[in-house]
Amino acid sequence: GGTFGNTGTITGATTVSGGALTTTGTLGGGLTNSATVNANGGAVNGAIANNAGAFNVGGTVISNNTFANASGAIFAVAGTGSYTLQGMLTNAGLLTIANGGLLDATAGGLTNTSSGTVTVAQGGTLRDDLNNAGTVTNNGNYFANVASNSGSVANTATGTWTGNVASNSAAIGNAGLWTGNVLSNTGSLSNSGAWTGSIVTSSTFANAVGATVSGLVTNSGTTTNAGTFNGGLTNTAGTTTNNGVISGPVTVSGGILTGSGRTANLTVSGGIFAPGNGTAGSS
Repeated sequence: GGTFGNTGTITGATTVSGGALTTTGTLGGGLTNSATVNANGGAVNGAIANNAGAFNVGGTVISNNTFANASGAIFAVAGTGSYTLQGMLTNAGLLTIANGGLLDATAGGLTNTSSGTVTVAQGGTLRDDLNNAGTVTNNGNYFANVASNSGSVANTATGTWTGNVASNSAAIGNAGLWTGNVLSNTGSLSNSGAWTGSIVTSSTFANAVGATVSGLVTNSGTTTNAGTFNGGLTNTAGTTTNNGVISGPVTVSGGILTGSGRTANLTVSGGIFAPGNGTAGSS
């Protein structure tokens, strides 16, 4: 138990197994924590293992190595916190960024495991490249390419996400503003907000009433549109049900385009165009 404050430099390895360590100086030889660390300034260098307890960032802090946040552990960036990490961040526990807080893990990226939860509050900011197998909820500002997602990613109504989706095999939902291209969707993708970019999907994509997609949607799976596709549609296989508006060029080279919505500049070079209830010649 007890507390310890560091305002200078510790060159060797630091282990916190009870009580609390508050530092505004430099920890130079790595950190192993199973209690409480309050990093309110300075540097925490070397590999960081947050095995239990909490690692709290309350000021401007830098680290030059990796950070592993274990299952059951807490990594929290407060509203007064600004943390730049130069190594990979692996999260199996709880990672939170409060309103006004900033976590920059761009250099090494973030791997969020199946037990990991990442939550960005409205007004908070997270920067990284993301491989996700757990749960990510963004209510604030998230700057990340999604290299892979086999978990759940939610960009809420207050959220702004900037980055491409290289691969989604599970669930991504956008209710706010997402700027970036979806290069491969083999899972479930939903949009009830504004998506600025193009979407390539071979599985399930749902665009809700009032939602917009600015770029081309290329479908070979099951797509439903009750909103607006401003960049057009290319249907190569599968089924697109359009009960909204497709204002860009529409090409059907395979599969089925159906629904009671409006289309523009339609070209059918293969497949079936069956407006109305989905049976050709009916309404």
